Amino acid sequence: MPLHRLRSAVVAPLVAIVAVASAAGCGGGSSGAAEQRPNGGSGDGSLDGEGTLDGEGTPDAAGALLAPFTCSADPIQHEPRPASAVLEPLRLAADLDVLEERAVVDTTEDAGAEPAPERAGTPCATATDRAACEAGFAALSTGGEVLRPPFDEADFSAKYLFGREVRGYFLAYTKGDTVGKVSNPTELRALFPSVDTPEKALLYANAAGYRVECHTASGWIREETDGFILLASRDHHKRCSRADVVLWLRRDGAIQERDAIEGRRDPCT
Repeated sequence: MPLHRLRSAVVAPLVAIVAVASAAGCGGGSSGAAEQRPNGGSGDGSLDGEGTLDGEGTPDAAGALLAPFTCSADPIQHEPRPASAVLEPLRLAADLDVLEERAVVDTTEDAGAEPAPERAGTPCATATDRAACEAGFAALSTGGEVLRPPFDEADFSAKYLFGREVRGYFLAYTKGDTVGKVSNPTELRALFPSVDTPEKALLYANAAGYRVECHTASGWIREETDGFILLASRDHHKRCSRADVVLWLRRDGAIQERDAIEGRRDPCT
């Protein structure tokens, strides 16, 4: 299964999602089955028979969106990067010594793989056997399993810099002498069982295969009584098209698309 179509596989019961259309990539083709949109949409965003992008308008978030923090952007791919703005609050919430996002590259081993991980905290800072903890942390591998995909067909920055394609990302952490990872929904729920902060909302949406536009300073999230509304995108086909969506993310991690516009021109092209 291609990683950029991971969102429906990553979910149950993490995500209860509507059926999603498969937008055609560059060079033509028509879209697949129509997507259910509970609240309609401000543009139909379909692809015509020649592959022309006609997605117009803006997904309706039904209210103002805020930017409690902004993510940095990858200098080549422009993909939002979590860095300390996201990882440090998550580390503190779970009382971890360190929390980092690591890449799974197109090799069989992801332990210690480049590019360098995004990190908050100090590995094994409270371990009683620090040497053993650090050795275990350095050797930590998911065996190829990823928590979230890259949001284009490949992480072009890593491929450009290191000659290796990034297949996805996972979280690695230490807490005392414990070395752990988060590379699937079960591990995600175990470490963060309730979605009660913007950082956790971002993490859960990413794990469901949605790129959250957290580098947008004008606003991308709103907290409501029963969860969060997020501005996101999906289906970044060959860096030439995407679908813009508004997500409703419940406290238990279930996700629904409330509005979607297909066939938008991807600015990463």
